[in-house]
Amino acid sequence: MKNLIKIIITLTFLLIFVVVCFISFAGLSFGAWLHTYRTFTQKDLVAVIEVEGLQISEDGYEYTNVKYKPIKDSSALTKIFSSREAKEGEYTQEQEFKIYGDQIEVGGEFVKFNDYWNLFNLKNIYKVTRLEGDYSDAEKASNLPTGKRTVIALNGGTDDTWKFLQKRADDFGFLVDSVYGNFSTKFIQEEDQEYGLYVTEDGFILDDLEE
Repeated sequence: MKNLIKIIITLTFLLIFVVVCFISFAGLSFGAWLHTYRTFTQKDLVAVIEVEGLQISEDGYEYTNVKYKPIKDSSALTKIFSSREAKEGEYTQEQEFKIYGDQIEVGGEFVKFNDYWNLFNLKNIYKVTRLEGDYSDAEKASNLPTGKRTVIALNGGTDDTWKFLQKRADDFGFLVDSVYGNFSTKFIQEEDQEYGLYVTEDGFILDDLEE
């Protein structure tokens, strides 16, 4: 009888240990994923995008050079534990790309949590994941030769966790309200242009920089 009680106690502690390890691993994994995302409120400046005037290649395809200057900000994980904001006007590493097309498109992924999670400082999050060029002429866009379509992954591109949540959003209804992607587009002008990439409750917006 004593041996049976010992076995039951040992198995109970072993089960508790396994459960604690699983919860800890899940929490660390979720935290690591949150660290790649940013939070937002009403309308926040995400990046400054400088677009050179439209140019034509020797073989007749439109292109431009784009500077992508992301604003320095704290990750979603950091903001759960701290309210400190990055200083206005600070940038992370600037990137420059040659983009084929007569318009540029930039955007990424959103995760909107259920409202009651805001009580735990878990705000809606986003990640800019793609910058690309496109052609307004659908026939031209569908018959492009190799190398005349530009798609650039930013911040590591679309991650597997977001894909999983997007596919299984209904199974995580206790946590998320909506999981979706969103992009904003601007035609390339003849003159150089500078835009602000803003994140809002409606998605990404490319707009004139606000003073």
